[in-house]
Amino acid sequence: MRQQPYSPMSKQLGEDRFVCKYSLVFIKDSVSPIHQVDYDANGYHDGLYDEFGIRRPVGLLKWVPQRQAQFLAGRLAAKQALTSHKTTLAESQIAIGNHREPIWPTGCTGSISHSEQTSVACVNQQLTERGGVGVDIQSNINKDTINKIASTVLSEKDSLIMKRGVADLTESQLFTLLFSAKESVFKALFNTVGEYFDFQTVSVENIDFDLQQVTIKTTIALTKEIPEGTEINVSFLEMIIRTPRIITMCHWNYRA
Repeated sequence: MRQQPYSPMSKQLGEDRFVCKYSLVFIKDSVSPIHQVDYDANGYHDGLYDEFGIRRPVGLLKWVPQRQAQFLAGRLAAKQALTSHKTTLAESQIAIGNHREPIWPTGCTGSISHSEQTSVACVNQQLTERGGVGVDIQSNINKDTINKIASTVLSEKDSLIMKRGVADLTESQLFTLLFSAKESVFKALFNTVGEYFDFQTVSVENIDFDLQQVTIKTTIALTKEIPEGTEINVSFLEMIIRTPRIITMCHWNYRA
């Protein structure tokens, strides 16, 4: 897979033992930039929530420290994304929904994802009541994990794509791209569907490396607004920093 350039923007967030770097990541033709926070979990302590002005989630102290650090880094990335939309400090506080999904301020839609010690977030203006955006970051999925989860991730068409192969991608790269693209679609559609749905309810139709785009099609009707055969585009970008990773992004705006 081709390595594509990304544009970093150094910015000190206030605690250099925890936040290693803040960056802006741009995917070709995407609507909004992705805000990325690289962090060191060894520099985490729960007082950082107060220092950064992030509201503690209920039950935080029952979580393992790694999860506490990950959640904070994700909320920091989201806060930076919201700031770019000129939200107030109060509006930058993101609640948690019944399905553990982030609840975004009125007029905004967004998404958060984590991989190892990196968290990313994207926020976009909500153009329609049921619009959404999904972002996902994944380190390359190894063969043992692929063997364990392939039957629940891949549709029949996806399995044919895996057998046939795409360009010069390894099995790990191709599976990770398919998995991540589906994750972004699920997040983008969640506001419309209102509940989680299976990986096999969407299938990969095409991968275009020139456009950095995956085309996905629904295999069943998810709602009346998303009938069977609905095509959805997902942008992607491979990043090689410490380990090979893929970032995908999906924007969805339903119009009646």
